[in-house]
Amino acid sequence: MATGVMSLNPLVDTRDTRFVLFEVLGVDTLTQYPRFADFDKDTFEDVLNLAETIAVEQVYPANMEGDKIGVKYEPDTKKVLLPECYKPALQAMYDAGFIGLVNDPEVGGMGMPHAIGQCCTEFFTAASVAFSMYPALTIGALNLIKNFGTQEMKDLYIPKMITGQWTGTMCLTEPDAGSDVGNLKTKAVKLSDGTYKITGQKIFISGGD
Repeated sequence: MATGVMSLNPLVDTRDTRFVLFEVLGVDTLTQYPRFADFDKDTFEDVLNLAETIAVEQVYPANMEGDKIGVKYEPDTKKVLLPECYKPALQAMYDAGFIGLVNDPEVGGMGMPHAIGQCCTEFFTAASVAFSMYPALTIGALNLIKNFGTQEMKDLYIPKMITGQWTGTMCLTEPDAGSDVGNLKTKAVKLSDGTYKITGQKIFISGGD
């Protein structure tokens, strides 16, 4: 059984990961069902190994460098920019298909089981919580559009989000409410043309760059 490169990282015990996936949950038995018939255990192992490789060789080093550099504010453009070291790691995730890993092939995803996707997320998050927020917000926004958006929205946004051309963000915090979501005051009212009129004030944007 493949042990994976993340055995070098004490944050993730890959033997435990595979024990839970294959010996407890029996994720590889899902391949008997039509939804996952194109996969086998070796494919799942390959995906896990690739996630581990990207996490160790790109995300973890970017985390250390990012801590030293931090974000930068450009007064002229009023933009807050990520450390440049994040970009190659993010691109590696997009190129490998991890943003759409569990989404349906019909929208550009791979259709993998969610259990495999969650274990890959564990590798990336263990390597860098700060970095992992960016792909996580993109996946969250993508799923929101997939489940509640119009077909026009799906056609416009989802392909670009899966490939990394566009990313997701989270505009949550207000002057009087943050994690206390029940006290949010911002409202979105749907207009006759299908667009929304948004009123309210936000003071922090997660994943704004």
